[in-house]
Amino acid sequence: MTLNYILVTLHLLPATIWFGGNIFFVLIIRFLSRNDSLKQQKPQIIYSLALEFRKYSYFLLLISFLSGVLLVLQRGYTMTDILHFTSDNSGFLRTVVLKFSLFFFLVILQIYHDFYLGPKSFELKKDQIELKEKFRKSSSILGRFGFLLTLSLFLLGIAISRGLYF
Repeated sequence: MTLNYILVTLHLLPATIWFGGNIFFVLIIRFLSRNDSLKQQKPQIIYSLALEFRKYSYFLLLISFLSGVLLVLQRGYTMTDILHFTSDNSGFLRTVVLKFSLFFFLVILQIYHDFYLGPKSFELKKDQIELKEKFRKSSSILGRFGFLLTLSLFLLGIAISRGLYF
């Protein structure tokens, strides 16, 4: 039972920080967009926050993933059960595979956002950072979609912990 508590804590803590960080980022961007006195600093603040959050985000995602796998293994399933998934598997395993699939999709989107689209949203000019509107809008849409995926993962985790399977 103690191992289960440790694994659940190792799973929920980084996931909660990740989820909260996403909410914080959305709220900061909304605040900066609505505050005229900060319009000049908005690109610098967003750029700095994005780079800082990126340092931690992949570590948080890795810990959540590894602890999630260990939680599934603790229930008596094997990696073979997960990797050789068929529709005949239990509802629990179907829900876990759905969660893992959404997780990997989120990670791919996050990598694309962080290392391709996000950097294209900013233009460094001398000592200033300017937002490039064309890429910023695409980055914003992708960020919102990533947030919805994160919310879905959060809700699937609640469903799994309550025995609600698909």
